[in-house]
Amino acid sequence: MSKVKPLLPGPVAAARRVLAECDVRHPRDIRVEVMAARKGAMMVYGPVSTARGSIVRTAKRAVIWVDEKAKGQPRGDFTGAHELAHHLLHDLIDHFAQCRGGERESRDADARARAVEREADCFSAELLMPEAWAAPLCDVASPTLDDVYRLTRTFPTSFHASAIRFIELTRAPCAFVHTVRGKIKRSVETESFPGRIVQRRPVHPATLAAHLQDVRAGADGYAEPREVPGAAWGDERPGGAFVEQTIALGPEIGVMSWVVAV
Repeated sequence: MSKVKPLLPGPVAAARRVLAECDVRHPRDIRVEVMAARKGAMMVYGPVSTARGSIVRTAKRAVIWVDEKAKGQPRGDFTGAHELAHHLLHDLIDHFAQCRGGERESRDADARARAVEREADCFSAELLMPEAWAAPLCDVASPTLDDVYRLTRTFPTSFHASAIRFIELTRAPCAFVHTVRGKIKRSVETESFPGRIVQRRPVHPATLAAHLQDVRAGADGYAEPREVPGAAWGDERPGGAFVEQTIALGPEIGVMSWVVAV
């Protein structure tokens, strides 16, 4: 179960400063390469082996290296924004020093690394989908995937990032769930969502996600909204129910489910 966490105020304020300094007045003005250049960071695209992106920098200048396969795609913009956050928010890190030390030091380093990555993700979300423009699009009582896609059409973001941002900004009782080969890989829910979605557990057989696990991506992999019993997504209330809408992306990638309480 993963209830949505509000974005951290520090990274959000930093992203808003960048938007203001770069004179971004409309979603079409959100161009990560341009904003990065204004802040002393040059985005370069090339082959990668493990991470989607990386950064090399001095105190004021930086080169952001992004997977060449993501150039011109929303995931490339998110990676660039994420690395820009490191450039603007975080001190230089000695990665070799992080690998040394005992078990406790290693745990402390892991915790610091997770905190740093969360800050970069919060910065990216606000930079690419500013709350002032995105929140009105998420003010929907019973949102569907069409509402999520409205974010992808408005901002330079992927469906996955847009769905998470929608969950962050809406007050509706809904959840976004990714299942792979019959098991819940990850989920994010609003505070008002009444179900209980447990990661790494098998998906309930009454869900649309369970029926589409082996379906190939394409026209057959899209399911119209359908009502499912509350137990399908962990709602123990008598008479509880959800409306579920799904997209199958193939057995290896899995199924994306949009679930809204009735």
